[in-house]
Amino acid sequence: MAIDFFEKKFLKLTIRFNRFFGERIVCDLKARQLAILAIIRVGMLARSLRDQSDQRKTADLTCEFFQVRRTMNRFFDFMESQERRSDENTTDIRSAVADG
Repeated sequence: MAIDFFEKKFLKLTIRFNRFFGERIVCDLKARQLAILAIIRVGMLARSLRDQSDQRKTADLTCEFFQVRRTMNRFFDFMESQERRSDENTTDIRSAVADG
């Protein structure tokens, strides 16, 4: 069974979610919950697009799919940049203490 374009994008978001939240023991539960709900929505849209025959409805679903996907990618980009900043600050504090 071939995986279509929308299914591939859904799988990529799922992998990115697991990579980001799967490694954390402590995380923002609200952000995690909202990310899960958004990924579920992307999956539902992908399934609907696969089964849809009406072109107008397909255009609306495609637009919503890409809006949610873009929002999720921005969310992960933001969270990853925050994590890098946190790691840099931790490294700076450790080096200051070691020099101290």
